[in-house]
Amino acid sequence: MIDAESTRQQVETTSDCTAEVTCDPFDQVAEDFLERCRRGESPSISEYEARYPEHAEAIRKLLPSVAMMEQLKRRHRLLREKEDDPAEAMPDRLGEFRLIRELGRGGMGIVYEALQESLGRPVALKVIPHHGLLDVKRRQRFQREAQAVAQLHHTNIVPIFAVGEHDGLPYYAMQYIQGSGLDRLVETWRAEAVPRGRDHWRFVARVGVQAAEALQYAHEQGILHRDIKPANLLVDEHEVVWITDFGLAKLAGREDLTQSGDVIGTLRYLAPEALHGETDHRSDIYSLGLTLYELLTLHPPFGDLTPSELLRCVTEEQPTRPRKLDFTIPLDLETIVLKATAREPEHRYPTPGELADDLRAFLDDRPIRARRANPVERLARWCRRNQLVAALAAAVVVWVLVALVVGWVGYVSTTRALERSKANVDLSLAVFDDLFKQLTDPWDLGPFGSEPPEVPPPGGAGKPPPRRPGPPQGGPPKPGEGPLGNNAALLETVLAFYDKFAAQNQTNALLQGEAARAHRKVAALYRSLGREAEAKDAHARVTQTFEHLVARNPNAPEYRYELARTYALDDQHAAESTPPAEMEQRLRRALRLVQRLDEESAGSRKYVAALARWKAQLGAALQRLQRPDEAVSSYRESIAHDEWLAEHAPDFTGVRWVLARNRGALAQLLLQLGRRDEAKALLDRAAGELEMLAAEEPRFPGAGPPFEECLTRLTDAYTELGETGCADALRERAAKLRSRHGPGFGPGRGRGFGHQHPGEPRRPDAGP
Repeated sequence: MIDAESTRQQVETTSDCTAEVTCDPFDQVAEDFLERCRRGESPSISEYEARYPEHAEAIRKLLPSVAMMEQLKRRHRLLREKEDDPAEAMPDRLGEFRLIRELGRGGMGIVYEALQESLGRPVALKVIPHHGLLDVKRRQRFQREAQAVAQLHHTNIVPIFAVGEHDGLPYYAMQYIQGSGLDRLVETWRAEAVPRGRDHWRFVARVGVQAAEALQYAHEQGILHRDIKPANLLVDEHEVVWITDFGLAKLAGREDLTQSGDVIGTLRYLAPEALHGETDHRSDIYSLGLTLYELLTLHPPFGDLTPSELLRCVTEEQPTRPRKLDFTIPLDLETIVLKATAREPEHRYPTPGELADDLRAFLDDRPIRARRANPVERLARWCRRNQLVAALAAAVVVWVLVALVVGWVGYVSTTRALERSKANVDLSLAVFDDLFKQLTDPWDLGPFGSEPPEVPPPGGAGKPPPRRPGPPQGGPPKPGEGPLGNNAALLETVLAFYDKFAAQNQTNALLQGEAARAHRKVAALYRSLGREAEAKDAHARVTQTFEHLVARNPNAPEYRYELARTYALDDQHAAESTPPAEMEQRLRRALRLVQRLDEESAGSRKYVAALARWKAQLGAALQRLQRPDEAVSSYRESIAHDEWLAEHAPDFTGVRWVLARNRGALAQLLLQLGRRDEAKALLDRAAGELEMLAAEEPRFPGAGPPFEECLTRLTDAYTELGETGCADALRERAAKLRSRHGPGFGPGRGRGFGHQHPGEPRRPDAGP
């Protein structure tokens, strides 16, 4: 087996000098092949394999490289001859075409800008130079190119207008593209150090989509381009890509002008299998991938190398990963390019159309279909290509594992120290949380102060779950009053701690949530002191923190839930002091978040309770906005959620109390709308709920005052309906509750059904 290094050395030796001493029988084979190449022949690799079967493996590996080197030398020699030969001058016109200027030269001819005088339009005229006429195969390829392009009618392929011959000089006319080749664009960007960003990446992707779609069309017509590179892709002023130069194209069903083993194309953009004369549609995909690579990185594939070094790289290596040259290149775009330029054809895109689909997905910000090879696959492929280095690397890995074991001791020590630090932080948070509960307003229980349990309580119905104490009699204190009035200095100390705590943990992801919850409490405390401006600032910081946490952790339900609570303004004073239009907007944002959480959790009681609470508040806000029909709908949805909770959490008596209250509120609204029958049915159900809850009052401490208030309001509603019997029964129940709770108890002190602002007078036409 001849390795790559010996191949390169033999290529250089056989290409640059004639061996005087024959050391190996294969040298005579290589020298004969080389001599025929220098005479202008195109000897077949398969012919030499059949003639010298004992050297078949060496022939397949070496002779294509010899042919490639000779082709490169021949091209350089012809270019020098063209520059020095004064007879190379072209005529001023060819047929009806008047030549204006030279646009470029390539291996298959010279392209001029010309004017088609019969139609008065500019065209691009491609001509074989005089010395090229001596090469029969070259002339045949020129004709083949014209035939290939004439069969193609695609938006991104330069069309042919006419074919002709002038004084034995063949030519054909193409559409003149007012633009530039991608190779010149890359040179300009590189020289001017143009900054690249999102617009550049999208431009490269759009170029790739258009070129891939054109190649897909050409392949469907049975035509392979076989020389895709930046110089053969033109971009006009509208950023439309045009593929040109089909001089090396292969047509299906037509005899190929190359022999088995011939090397066709530009070496830098050549697929590895093309070095052995084995090309198919995936070879065009590889060349297009390298073209996109150069547009992304502004570096030529494999770098600036000599022909022999470049030949070795094409044979054995892959270009440097794009993101190693520029880490700002999008990962998906790099993945697409890497798949298109995989060394093994079976690992590339099966068709140019699939490459175009992935590029469109990138442009549309959709997931791409290309799968990046996982680390195990990449390692296995690398080991197969570099067996010696892989063995050395394995030895290094063993030593690294030893070092890891030694370092584990230090890691364990550090972890334990971090755990102790976290425990200290948790303890501090718990202490200050208890202090907050002692100072906070008893009315500020939040919407879930008596939230339904997620699992049935132990011990059965005879042992109800513990309840948080209910609100005090007489309604909530006004800002600046209540238990905080005599503890202002201590409260200021707590606020200072929370501010300092949040500032010190701004970058600590683990504690940001606690910092946000702390600022929510800070907002409630400021509001209790009547310092509304500071309360709004603290609440804004809570919203900003939870929005940031949700953005960074979109799959963490706890952060979305806390953000919803923040939008809904849990604090009673904050909710009541917010204009109804703003409150509607906040509640709808909160409901959208919790609705998705409820769908994901398949009916969590916590989320259903939140939906019930905030839809009732939304109904009250809509009622204040004079939108009664929407308010009725929102109340009904809230009641439906409460009924679900009452069925699935029977030990949670708080749900039945809220259900009765909301039915009463909806009944009063329906009375105002003149829907008396519906209101009567709701009032009957609400009254029944309150009767049962009043009988169970020992299981629901503190429920008496709210019950008495609701009963009083239900009595008024029945009186308005003319149901005096029901009104008298409820009035008797209210009197019993009043006698049970003492002389300080009476109407006007509980919350009742309404969501009225403190101090706001009730209008005659206002809702409950």
